[in-house]
Amino acid sequence: MDVITLFSLIATNPLSKRTINKLIEKDESGKARLERLLEDYANNGEISSEFKIIYRLIKLGLKVFGGDEKELRENLKNAYWRRGFVSVLQGITDFGIRKPFVPGAPFLVVWDFTYACNLHCKHCYSTAGKPWKDELSTQEALKTVDILADAGITALAFSGGEPLIRKDFFEVASYAAKQGMFVAVATNGTMITRDVAEKMKKCGVGYVQISLDGTKETHEKFRGIKGIYEKVVEGIINAKDAGLITCISTTATKINANDILAIMDLAEELEVEWFTLYNFIPVGRGSFEIDLKPEEKEELLKELWRRLKTKKKVNFVSTAPILCKSSFAGRK
Repeated sequence: MDVITLFSLIATNPLSKRTINKLIEKDESGKARLERLLEDYANNGEISSEFKIIYRLIKLGLKVFGGDEKELRENLKNAYWRRGFVSVLQGITDFGIRKPFVPGAPFLVVWDFTYACNLHCKHCYSTAGKPWKDELSTQEALKTVDILADAGITALAFSGGEPLIRKDFFEVASYAAKQGMFVAVATNGTMITRDVAEKMKKCGVGYVQISLDGTKETHEKFRGIKGIYEKVVEGIINAKDAGLITCISTTATKINANDILAIMDLAEELEVEWFTLYNFIPVGRGSFEIDLKPEEKEELLKELWRRLKTKKKVNFVSTAPILCKSSFAGRK
């Protein structure tokens, strides 16, 4: 019997399922008992009698999937790691080990926090600009966070529109972080002053994705407002200096295709952790007329793959569906 089959049998046998299901029941504080046991294990190496079956699964899982127990314990000191771990175990007990894997709850929810925006981007999927008249109040937004936390969501990404426009952003983001979720923000970067970046870090934001779609002329044409390029670059620097995991994101279109290599170069120069190349989706204000041809997209993805293999400081990734089926990514 191979170790993967053994792991599956141990994780899904009736005794394990009963034990895990009992441990993932929430107490009065809204936390699963297992989250507290994982916290004790992470901080003190404590393995109580009720945690033994979980520990056995951890040891076997590290053997099956690879990993270091010391590193795992360090990661489990973060609440969102413990939340994600619970979701994984719940998925295994509910659905077994599948490919693709099905967790107990979605790992990530992207929340269009508002449709208000200070830019007018040519590709905007939400046709953002003005807030909707029925957008959630602060209390409704906090209640939404409660619902997502109760469902076991691991990470919550605020998007829009421009999420930083809402005056209650920091209150709601801080509340989400206190609920044990990893908090991320997708923003156009124009509002991230040094003070705002520090405030984001302080309220529990861990990751910020800032859109940059070209050199100055191209970016400002793409985003519909002149004079913003320097603010965006400054926002990227401020986010990184504040200790936020920082990503530069770019949507590839005919408008900015010739500038994308320069943006990748800037990502390396600024030493951000991530660069994401987004596949253009012609919805909202986005028109089919600005979409690239398949062969043009493939050339960009080849360059992305080349940099991912050769560059160590920046993780170059893409959302393009072609990566799932194309064999070019495996070529040398």
